[in-house]
Amino acid sequence: MAIANLKIVDGDLVLPLPMDAANKLSLQDGSPVDVSAEEGRIIVTTKERHIPQYNLDDLLADYEQWPQEMKDYREWIDAPRVGRELI
Repeated sequence: MAIANLKIVDGDLVLPLPMDAANKLSLQDGSPVDVSAEEGRIIVTTKERHIPQYNLDDLLADYEQWPQEMKDYREWIDAPRVGRELI
C-alpha cells in the first residue's frame, strides 16, 4: 500500500496516484475514473473510455447531396469554353 498526500491544484483537492498503480490499471493522464466516498473510504473505479468506431458506409449514410451552390459551381466548371480560357 502506498501513502499519498492530498494537494490543492487550481482549487481542487487532488490525490496523486502512484505510477505503479496507474500502470497496473492502464491509466494515464486524462483517463476517466469514477470517484465515490463510502464509510470513510475514497473509492476510485476505472471507467472504460468509449472510443467510437466508424466506417465509411456509416459516415455517408446521412450524407445529403451537394448543396445547390456546389451544383452551380460544378456546372460552371463543366461548362464549355466561351472565349479563350486556358484550362
